[in-house]
Amino acid sequence: MWVRPALLLVALALPPLVGAGLGARGPLTLRLELGPGDGPYLSGFAPFDAASGDAMRWSRADAEVRLPLTLEGAGALTLRFAPPREWRGTVHLVLDGRLVDSFECCGRQEFQRHRAELTATTRTPLRVEVRVDAPQAPDRGLFLDAVLLEAGATGRVRLAGVAWARPALLVGVAFLFLLLAGKGARAAALATVPLSLSLTAGLLADPWLTHRQLTGLPEGLVLFGATAILLAISLERWGLLDPGARRRACALAGLVFLLHGAAVNHPDYHYPDLVSHARRTAIVRRAGLDAFLQPTKYLDARAADDRGAEGRTAAGLWLYRIGGAHFALPYSLFAYAPVAALARDFDGSIAVLKLAGAFCSALPVLLVAALAGAVGAPWWSAVLWAAAPTAAAELGFASYPALFGHVFDLLFLLFLVARAPALARPRLVLAGGLLLAAAMLAYVSSPVITGLLLGWLAVLSWLEGGEGRARARAVLTLAALGAGLALALYYRHFVAGALDAVRAALASPESAQPVRPGPGRIDQSLAAWAVPLLLPCALVGLVPLLRRPGHPRNVLAATLLGLGVAAGLKLRLPVVFGFLHLALFTTPLVCLAAARGLSGLSERGRVARAVAGGLVGVFTAWGVVLQVQLLLGHLSRAR
Repeated sequence: MWVRPALLLVALALPPLVGAGLGARGPLTLRLELGPGDGPYLSGFAPFDAASGDAMRWSRADAEVRLPLTLEGAGALTLRFAPPREWRGTVHLVLDGRLVDSFECCGRQEFQRHRAELTATTRTPLRVEVRVDAPQAPDRGLFLDAVLLEAGATGRVRLAGVAWARPALLVGVAFLFLLLAGKGARAAALATVPLSLSLTAGLLADPWLTHRQLTGLPEGLVLFGATAILLAISLERWGLLDPGARRRACALAGLVFLLHGAAVNHPDYHYPDLVSHARRTAIVRRAGLDAFLQPTKYLDARAADDRGAEGRTAAGLWLYRIGGAHFALPYSLFAYAPVAALARDFDGSIAVLKLAGAFCSALPVLLVAALAGAVGAPWWSAVLWAAAPTAAAELGFASYPALFGHVFDLLFLLFLVARAPALARPRLVLAGGLLLAAAMLAYVSSPVITGLLLGWLAVLSWLEGGEGRARARAVLTLAALGAGLALALYYRHFVAGALDAVRAALASPESAQPVRPGPGRIDQSLAAWAVPLLLPCALVGLVPLLRRPGHPRNVLAATLLGLGVAAGLKLRLPVVFGFLHLALFTTPLVCLAAARGLSGLSERGRVARAVAGGLVGVFTAWGVVLQVQLLLGHLSRAR
């Protein structure tokens, strides 16, 4: 039974193993930026200074850079650095225990480069020692910006040690994930072939970049795959996914996770907010339960050096000027708890935060597919969600907490659609209240959005009369229970400050200005994708969705009305309500409605079916193009 899958697994893993063994021929330049997240390759360096804003590190008098690479043939080693001007001394560069260069340094602090020619062949993982011979500064050697390794035209670079097997490991994990998700061995192998070939090509072109983009991906795919399969099985048992949709949605979610994970793992993916999230993760790791019992003690702590040009609190939260005063709006720390549990230090937090963002951008694929089944839209609404640039734009801003909260928001919306027709049952009211509390605690947008949604849902249910009024009372009970729990457990600490900010903004709206512009590019990315053609399809598809009898229609209508009110609040008081991330809430509805509209078109004959299929292909391709543009634009800013 397992012979065929085992043979297929060996065949899939063999190309990346061979590619890692062959390596890449020169000329080739490999670069290590000594910024956030690069700590695993360093020793003898001062910890990364998250508050400085510099993506650089101070070396000690004797520091070391270790790379899982071997270099054959001639090459060169280049340091980019800014030395302290307080001393003059000698810097020795040692490669794998052999002195390869020494140079005098330097007496001035501007950025400099030093290039050392290499002729020796390294058969073991590359180890570069930077020894600073300057008694005046034993703890402050070079302020290093980057280490560049150049392989000559006759050189060759290969992965070494455990890194050699990691590409093949990822291929194996992906194949097993598809098998466990329900695909046959042949189908799983065919779906994994592109991954195997792309990794092989990457290893033959640039093994170092390929290795960096695989940071944590095999382990992350194990965790994501287990979560996705368990969730998909549960959704199938609840009647929200059929077996075919479950298999396809799992495969699509895994693809989104791998693509987003590889994108955010690119060495140039450094965004200031990512460092801020790592700082808050450190708070949770250090303070433990007290961070949730007394959140304002850690989040709103203000220091003079944190309120200057950047306008942040000590925890990295943006301050807002309203009526001449600075306000730090409510914020949830719960998204950082799983990151703090998985990461032991600052650099580990950076790596986990990147993959956690990819995790939370891919899991909604399953939830959107289940929502489609619950409201009468085709499962491939999830394809449109995967193509939409919204999640990629959030990743570009390192908005992991917003993506984390959105998973819980979709779970709560799915609960309302699938279970709330019988919401008057006490058991469902209790379950819904607990899920609502979890959603509100996951991210600070949810108390506003879900509160508006439930308010409109109660009104629409009451207007139905009869059993609808019982559901309206149940909705209000559920809302009171969930909001009360979230308030009692956490948000009560922020009530006074939030009310002061709202009063100040209403009294002096012209003075309510954020220290930095809000993330308007996320909304612009969604508009660039949806407005040209997809939005008309969504408007057509929305009509049959809202005409369907039953409770799901009320949930969709209440969601639309709630988003409308939230958009009005954001326009009226952009500083106070600028954090709502409305694009995240809007995108699933656009995808569901557009898929329903295109599905209706495909039922009108062969020509209409071809047109509908072509439009789906156009929307998917255009969304992918926008996602690539977002990524390339971000990486170009990071250089």
